[in-house]
Amino acid sequence: MINFRYENIINITLERFPEFRDSQEFKNLTLDADLPYIFYGWFKQFIFKKLENYGEKDLIIVKFISFINELFNDPNADQKSLSLVKIELLEPLRIPGRNVKFARKNFSGKALEAFELALKSRVEACKKYSQHY
Repeated sequence: MINFRYENIINITLERFPEFRDSQEFKNLTLDADLPYIFYGWFKQFIFKKLENYGEKDLIIVKFISFINELFNDPNADQKSLSLVKIELLEPLRIPGRNVKFARKNFSGKALEAFELALKSRVEACKKYSQHY
């Protein structure tokens, strides 16, 4: 089992996704590439482009699903890593339609619970917003 810690989440991600190093998104990283939220902002674009262009059968997307499930179901993963991945990778999947179906089909255990919680918070925020306008 991998030791998911905020301090090593970038290295773990690069080990799991060496293809990211060859991507335009990786080349767009600035000197702040060692900051997890900056790094994951670009990694998110890389993953979502693969998902949009090739679908869930793409090898990188299969690895992404495994990565998310492993991270969220690891009892030793630290809260900062979980928050980072939830904000950068799960919350953007909350958009109704195919992304929600993708998440519900492929995530399991605590990964699915985290996604459903993020989805619920989006729905509640939309309801509050619509009540004011």
